[in-house]
Amino acid sequence: MQISSSSYGNGNAGNIYVKAQSINIKDSDIPNVKAAGVPDGNGGINMVSFRFEPAGIVSRALDADRGTGGTITIDSPIINILNGGQISTATETQGHAGDINITTDSLLIDRQNSKGFTGIFSLSHNFNPYKAIPTGDAGNITINAASDININGNYKSTHKFFGGSKTGILSDAGLGSAGKAGNLT
Repeated sequence: MQISSSSYGNGNAGNIYVKAQSINIKDSDIPNVKAAGVPDGNGGINMVSFRFEPAGIVSRALDADRGTGGTITIDSPIINILNGGQISTATETQGHAGDINITTDSLLIDRQNSKGFTGIFSLSHNFNPYKAIPTGDAGNITINAASDININGNYKSTHKFFGGSKTGILSDAGLGSAGKAGNLT
């Protein structure tokens, strides 16, 4: 399940605002895959893009030249991000990924048994090997927690994303990005 805004053109993705008494984001670890391709002329398909769609709240600027991701703003006393759940912004365009602003009393990020990234992140990456576009900046992440921030379940990986860790809070620019990572505050 996702709350999402995405831009697939030169326009911007919309902003997302969530206010709730509690928020629980938990992925099922059953991948929801979106794929797009073009016929190769021989009855096959050349993949243009292939994405796993995690459970969570996401805003992305994809498959365009200049669109930007929307800002995600969350205001909730209790936020639990579990088992591959994500709050994220990303860009594959020359535009900004979008910022994430969270106000909470208690934030729990717990990878549990997931092999996928669990947490809060903003990315500026060129995920499409067929389209060499330098990407814009990753978003800033601001978390105002009145009480605790607990992060559990550091699964180490040799994957280039997330510096080998699959649990946490990060802003990252890499994989063909011309942009900068955002600030964490």
